[in-house]
Amino acid sequence: MGSRGVVVLALVLGCLAVAVRLGPVLHRGSLRGVIGYDDGVHLAAAQHLLAGDLPYTDFTFLQPGGVVVALAPFAALAGLVGDSWAMAAARIAVVLLGAVNAVLVAAILRSRGWAASIVGGALYATWGTITIAERTVYLEPLLNTCVLVALLALRRRPGAGSVGPAPRAVAVAGAMAGLAVAFKLWGAADVLALGALIGARAGVRAVGRGALWCLVGLSPALALAAADPAAAWRNVVAIQRGREANPTGALERIGTLVSPAALTDPTIGPALAAAGGLLLVALCAAPLIRAVRARQAPREWSDPVWWGLLALAQTALLLLAPSWGTHYTAYVGPALCLLLGAGAGRLATRLPSDARPWAVAGGAVLAVPLVVSGVVAPGWGRPLDNEPLAAFARQHECTWSATPSLLAAADAGRRQIRAGCPDVVDIFGVRLALDAGSPTPELAAAEARAADGPGRPAGLPPDERIIWAQLADARAALLTNQLSRNEMSAGLEAWLRGEFAQVGRNHYTGLWERLP
Repeated sequence: MGSRGVVVLALVLGCLAVAVRLGPVLHRGSLRGVIGYDDGVHLAAAQHLLAGDLPYTDFTFLQPGGVVVALAPFAALAGLVGDSWAMAAARIAVVLLGAVNAVLVAAILRSRGWAASIVGGALYATWGTITIAERTVYLEPLLNTCVLVALLALRRRPGAGSVGPAPRAVAVAGAMAGLAVAFKLWGAADVLALGALIGARAGVRAVGRGALWCLVGLSPALALAAADPAAAWRNVVAIQRGREANPTGALERIGTLVSPAALTDPTIGPALAAAGGLLLVALCAAPLIRAVRARQAPREWSDPVWWGLLALAQTALLLLAPSWGTHYTAYVGPALCLLLGAGAGRLATRLPSDARPWAVAGGAVLAVPLVVSGVVAPGWGRPLDNEPLAAFARQHECTWSATPSLLAAADAGRRQIRAGCPDVVDIFGVRLALDAGSPTPELAAAEARAADGPGRPAGLPPDERIIWAQLADARAALLTNQLSRNEMSAGLEAWLRGEFAQVGRNHYTGLWERLP
């Protein structure tokens, strides 16, 4: 494949990845609407940071602070174009990052032939398990970029034999591994796998150099944690470790490796999806088994062996973690696409020449449902009429919502932070902290508000005391469902109905105003 062919392949993969990720969102009309919950939390945290509030110290935030720093430019952009367009820009940036990731997969596989590059890159561009996470500001796309850049730096070039990676490659891989942890603690699995690769190929000293560069990559998160290390540890480690386990079982999680709709789509079925997921896990283990049978030393292991080990470590984390969401599975996507691409390249070299056209035709037929599954994968969000929603929010000095994405869609987040209005960056995270018995800045503020005067209903649990205190100082509210776990109980709703009246609805969002 010549240089022109490489450029064409990169453009095709990039455009395909953008179309599959962005097309459904634009068709749905949700680019400025609500796609998820976490993306609103991430942007709101960045907006608070620009306003001088620190995560852990001034508000509860259960992730390392790398994403807060990464979104700071988009939080600043909100001052020029509004929150909803800043969120749209951040989502488009993630979509473009997904396209870059697909091209990185193809680049890593380039030395294994055109079939490997095309299959691996096309898989990453269209696989629904991956595309579901790369349509908005989730953490998995950032983790995937970090690990792919590291693997590109550490790949064993043809003819290199058992020569270890160059110091520059170790530096890049170490920094990217640290940056992955700065985005999400799950990046620790990448650190261990990449560290083992570097140690096997370049020795202990190289691991030490990589560890120093890992600290450099981790520095954005460390800088934010330095203001209150104890609070940062509670938020990022202790609360996450002690949270109640998600009831989704291991086989169900395995099934989402095949399709994010494996738990709900009757055309796939959980059993069939789980069987496919187990086959993928077996694929991950196959290169290692082959290397052990050949009695190869770890220094001589090929890249697919390490990709398989990385995928196994990531899958184990995916299965054992107490928290789980459908988009989490995208974390294993890079290693799986690399392994499947390498397998396709190996198969292409072994096929007789007269069978290759049939193989290409078969691959094209298989690509049709693959692309369709990527397009229809959930994650395109729900639309809103942004302008009427923003007009409603502008009529009131302080508008409250438990969903930060709603405030962003109403162009209200940044304005209210500047006005000192009460808000909660992550009510779900606050509840986890309270369940763990951890002190939170939000509860301290609520108790101070109650001490200023009467009016709080008796018997409210801590999380509802926070919601009450913030609603008590709000003039309006955007509520998706008053009985939902992320908003309020029936008891607090009774107080709400005595103080507020619903004056309209914007799709699924109720518009509430304080009674005169």
